[in-house]
Amino acid sequence: MKQSSKEEKNIPEEEPGTEISAKLNLKAAISLVNEVTEQIESVKRASEVADDAWDAGFWKGINASFDVAREKGAVLEKLEQAISLASSARLSDSSISVIQEEGGMEVEMTPDIVIGWAYVYKGILFALSGEWKKAQHWFEESLKAYPTADAQFRLACTVIAQGYRNDAIVEYRKVIDMYPESEEAVEATKALVDIQQMKPKKWRTALILSIFLGLFGIDRFYLGYSLKGILKLFTAGGFYIWWIIDIIQIARNSLRDANGMKLER
Repeated sequence: MKQSSKEEKNIPEEEPGTEISAKLNLKAAISLVNEVTEQIESVKRASEVADDAWDAGFWKGINASFDVAREKGAVLEKLEQAISLASSARLSDSSISVIQEEGGMEVEMTPDIVIGWAYVYKGILFALSGEWKKAQHWFEESLKAYPTADAQFRLACTVIAQGYRNDAIVEYRKVIDMYPESEEAVEATKALVDIQQMKPKKWRTALILSIFLGLFGIDRFYLGYSLKGILKLFTAGGFYIWWIIDIIQIARNSLRDANGMKLER
């Protein structure tokens, strides 16, 4: 029997519906990310309510915190589904894209864009709960998938929140250099002015002051904690206990200065 032309040329048969499946997966991923966009605001409000609930009592604070954790978990699950669907669409068709309307404009959405924004939202969720290291990780992953000024600025904010002054300066400058026309560049410029006005405190100086003059609160004065310095002065280093605790904290570099910055080694 004579072979078909496709068999003679060894051209593989295309799986039926591959393009449709890839587009459906991408559209479903976009839909999930759009849902999360709205839910993020709900999580923010729930987090604020939880913070206030602790003032009303221990059990109210616990219940509110559980509500936030449950809502956060549901949003993270949606983001994982969106990432999985977008990755599947990209695997099926590396050139796949979908046109979406945003603010009356048509925007081309690709799997990388969807994955990038999903990572940004994961970073935002962890930042809301003060898990800065995890938030930093997901903003970095977002920049690998689809670089944006928003992700770069948020990354810089997580770095400064952890007290890394010099690293934050580097990240904020990246926003300005890479996205000079963006709103994030304006905010980064203002943040840089504030950071550069902070005089960095040296770890070695703080440790020496704490060991030899900590009983008089000189270490706390050096770090910018004037009131605590006075308290240490008039209580003989908090009856020696506070003096020892501060020496240990400074030695481990876990005590930040009054601006929230880690001490420079």
